[in-house]
Amino acid sequence: MKEKILEVNQLNMAFTSYSKGLYKQSTQAIHNLSVNIHAGEMVAVAGASGSGKSLLAHALLGILPSNACVNGTMNFKGQEMTPKLIQQLRGNKIALIPQSVSCLNPLMKVGKFAGKKACSLFPRYGLSKEVENLYPHELSGGMARRVLISCAASTDADLLIADEPTAGLNDELAHETMKHLRELADEGKAVLLITHDLYLASQYVDTVTIMYEGKTIETLSIEALKNGKWKDSFTEQLWRALPENEFICDIKDMK
Repeated sequence: MKEKILEVNQLNMAFTSYSKGLYKQSTQAIHNLSVNIHAGEMVAVAGASGSGKSLLAHALLGILPSNACVNGTMNFKGQEMTPKLIQQLRGNKIALIPQSVSCLNPLMKVGKFAGKKACSLFPRYGLSKEVENLYPHELSGGMARRVLISCAASTDADLLIADEPTAGLNDELAHETMKHLRELADEGKAVLLITHDLYLASQYVDTVTIMYEGKTIETLSIEALKNGKWKDSFTEQLWRALPENEFICDIKDMK
């Protein structure tokens, strides 16, 4: 059995706010989310926009707002992820591939931003030497994504968190991005993919956790998903409602 890199058990997250009259209220964003990832695995957390997927990434990176109330357990290689440990892991043993390419510094050339180690990986991701001398606005969307993947891959991170890495990309670039992530997993890294594109994810990941309105519906292998061996009707509805599955299920009938 390969080493377990990440173990999230019964994660709950709520946000406090104040309404008129300074009445304190709490909004539950995540209910009992559990995710496990071993070295060499690529695991997806999938669901519609607003289902709470990205909040998991923010919790793992310790970048939640101050009004977040979190309980449950998060362990990295068997160690409890306390705020102090998260700070030590972030950018070292845990790396983020962000959703937005705006994370690249617009005033800094790509080579200076990425650093020598990341630049040495550019050829692997189809980026020429000339890219180092370009500014982010001179890159295509696909090139910018590959720069971000190179930056993450150049770290000693055991866990890569890819937050909607294919958002806004055409099919060719989306598959190219996913292939790169799959390669990193095959080399021994643990990859957590946060996505709304269940069909695309199903072609590359090992397991998927389905979320709906902050609730964990179920976790199943991709083989089980493709063979219709789900336990919850929502998973079936979500899968059959995809255009690739000819909209067999009407989206309005979903939970």
